Amino acid sequence: MTNISKLLDRNTDSLDNIVLAEEFVVQRMIRNCSPFQPLPTLVVIKASIFLFFVKLLEKVAREKLYIKNAQRELHLVDSRLRTILNSLIAKNIVYGWDLLSNYPDAPAVIRYGVYLKLTGPVLGNTYNAEGFGVANDKNAALLIAVAEALERQSAYIWNPSVIVKGSFDTLKDTHNLVWMDLFSEKQKAEDEKMNVSKNSIVGWAPAVGIHNNKKYLLPAQMVYVLYGNENLKEPIFTDSSTSGVAAGASFEHAACQALCELVERDALMGFWLNKIPPPLIDPNTIESKDIRQKISTLKKYKFELYILDITSDIKIPTFCAVLRDPTGEVPVSMSAVADFDKNHALEKLILEISKFAHYRADENTYSKNGSDISNYLDIFTMPERRHVWTQKNMFHEIDFFLQGEKKDFSSIQDRKDILTYKKKLEEVKKLLKQKGMDGYLAEVTSKEANSVGLRVVRAVVPDLIPIHFSEKRKHLGVSRLYEFPVLLRISTERSSEDTINNTPHPFL
Repeated sequence: MTNISKLLDRNTDSLDNIVLAEEFVVQRMIRNCSPFQPLPTLVVIKASIFLFFVKLLEKVAREKLYIKNAQRELHLVDSRLRTILNSLIAKNIVYGWDLLSNYPDAPAVIRYGVYLKLTGPVLGNTYNAEGFGVANDKNAALLIAVAEALERQSAYIWNPSVIVKGSFDTLKDTHNLVWMDLFSEKQKAEDEKMNVSKNSIVGWAPAVGIHNNKKYLLPAQMVYVLYGNENLKEPIFTDSSTSGVAAGASFEHAACQALCELVERDALMGFWLNKIPPPLIDPNTIESKDIRQKISTLKKYKFELYILDITSDIKIPTFCAVLRDPTGEVPVSMSAVADFDKNHALEKLILEISKFAHYRADENTYSKNGSDISNYLDIFTMPERRHVWTQKNMFHEIDFFLQGEKKDFSSIQDRKDILTYKKKLEEVKKLLKQKGMDGYLAEVTSKEANSVGLRVVRAVVPDLIPIHFSEKRKHLGVSRLYEFPVLLRISTERSSEDTINNTPHPFL
């Protein structure tokens, strides 16, 4: 331990390898703790005692104390996150992670990626998955990326011992079964795999009801993302994705986030598929100076940013951002978020949409190898959807969505008084119950997620409009889709399958 001037005298040392002594030792003390949970009291006490003596020494020496750190443990990330990543790499779950590059023609954002290769006894194939995080500092961005990676791992792979096999007809007398019919009669006629019968033999996964806490069985495809891929003989219940899956520091945290995500996607699909232009938020009416500054910065880089109020009849503040780049490689990008605190929702939304300013077409696996897609029904994957929206002709395909009336942000009511996730979860449940909607929660936390203090929950609310990423598997059998214009008092008549928007949404 020495002062920085002596360390810098050595030609072999780099400034990157030199850190404050107090930071180095504290990071060593906490590296085996979970970054998702409060630090143990004993660790906090030990760190406080150490810091007291370091400060005392620095006061006596009248200079800061530094230490050589050849492994650069503190140069990029919190040591706790490094410990988690090294553990996942050792288990062959994570094969890489990196700080993603920024381009000079867009405002800088901090983005991390964590990359998984998923194998296991229930998987006949090897699958790649990714967790991404964007935030205002590196540790927060990597924390989000790690959490999302573990969320993906939890939602993709299942324990075969929890799956119950059988048909609805044979299990209905011994179990509480949830039956979902998400595709229209026309879709079923066109694809017999979508024509699910109550005597079809399928896998079922356990869940609990959000209103009565009773045990239920859901079709396993509704819970685990890869279940349908690995059980091709089963009929198709849904266009499976991680929508409605969330990770959190507690069950209530994860469950609340998962349900809010379903509310968000329901609102987005309700507006998009019914071709309803949502109200446009006037950016000059946004209270937060920081948010206004970020919007202004995007404008300086020649981006067009639109913030839309897509709050539905469920009344959780929900917003959508559309980023248009007239000269860039990605003409249109879209993000959305729902949160009881409208300012927090906007902060997250601006961060999320800003990352797309750094996207390049050659990063997309489909764009590298595939041809342009002229028939939208050929879109089955997110890379294919992303490729479609990199085509220059798509710039004006979203014009209809941006024609809503201007709205004052201050007129939007929110609930900043709901402070804990436990209370937020109860409020979400109450709002859904008021709409006559049942919901179900399935905990899918993997061993690895649980070991670092995370809980992962899948939420299912059959009456909400699910998002889709395969154009052939739009959920056109959901009654609420056609009632949406009436529920928002935009029309007195229901929409129909014939009037549904055939342009693929740009949400990724």
